[in-house]
Amino acid sequence: MSAQQPEDVYSHGHHESVVRAHASRTAENSAAFVIPHLTPGASVLDVGCGPGSITCDFAGLVSPGKSRGWTARPR
Repeated sequence: MSAQQPEDVYSHGHHESVVRAHASRTAENSAAFVIPHLTPGASVLDVGCGPGSITCDFAGLVSPGKSRGWTARPR
């Protein structure tokens, strides 16, 4: 279900294996408890979204609504 593109980059100093594990997460396997609350036209803010794989799934579930992801960068 994830629409994340291969050229999307997530680099916050994590080892490649951690980034790969985070990128494999989907709404179904990591946020199923939220799915019943998402309806077409809703807006979603995913704080701490990491590489955004779950956020992309949320976007598909709330379309034509908007899904935004935000992750703080280390200082």
